[in-house]
Amino acid sequence: PWSVLAGGRLTGKYEGGAKPKDARHTLFPKFQSRYFEDRLCAPISEYSKIAKEADMSVTTLALAFCKSQVFIPSTIIGAT
Repeated sequence: PWSVLAGGRLTGKYEGGAKPKDARHTLFPKFQSRYFEDRLCAPISEYSKIAKEADMSVTTLALAFCKSQVFIPSTIIGAT
C-alpha cells in the first residue's frame, strides 16, 4: 500500500537508521520495505532540509504536499 508518510520514514522515528523497539518496521522489516531502501536516504534528507527551512516537520511537509494535490482527495494516517 501507498503511505503518505513513507511507512514512517517521514515521521523522523527512523532517522539516522534508528529502529524503535515497538515500531512497525522494526517488528516487520519486510512490511513496506520499499520505503527503507538505501536509495531513499538522499531524497528524505532533502525533504528534511526543505521542511527545516520552512520551519515545519517533515510530516507536516508531506501532508501539506498531499493536501495541495487535486488528485489526492484525502489522507489516512495510522500510528504505531
